[in-house]
Amino acid sequence: MASCSEYLVSYGGHAKAAGLKVATKHFVAFSEKLLTVAEKEIDIKDTKKDILIDAEINEANISDEMMDFLTLMEPFGYGNRTPIFLIKKATIRNVAKVGNDGRHQKFNFSGIEAIAFNELRELKEENRYDLVFSLRYNYWNNRKKIEARIIDFKCRG
Repeated sequence: MASCSEYLVSYGGHAKAAGLKVATKHFVAFSEKLLTVAEKEIDIKDTKKDILIDAEINEANISDEMMDFLTLMEPFGYGNRTPIFLIKKATIRNVAKVGNDGRHQKFNFSGIEAIAFNELRELKEENRYDLVFSLRYNYWNNRKKIEARIIDFKCRG
């Protein structure tokens, strides 16, 4: 932000977040300068995020007892991240695009409901996938169900 400070009313933050205020009349110049600085300073390798998986599990591990255990670890957030799990070669079923613009995909694996937000890659029914996800309860229509929030996946055929 310091590289673009001549266009900023104020700015601040820390290593994990930044906040700034730009006067409307300087917005275009600020945007152009920020892009120029980013092209010089940011290596594309630094923009790829590794996913730290806490445990490889199987479908039988996903239960209310597991959810009770995860609840004991809350609250999740900065300094206490949500646990991330991997299941290998899960068969997915009931794939459906959801959301107003169809950008999300819902499906099931072994009776577990899953959702992949903003996922444009096609999921193919009955294929096997390695799934990386977090777990949470979904409360809807007076019902409580375990839901897998998909972070990433890889088709295994």
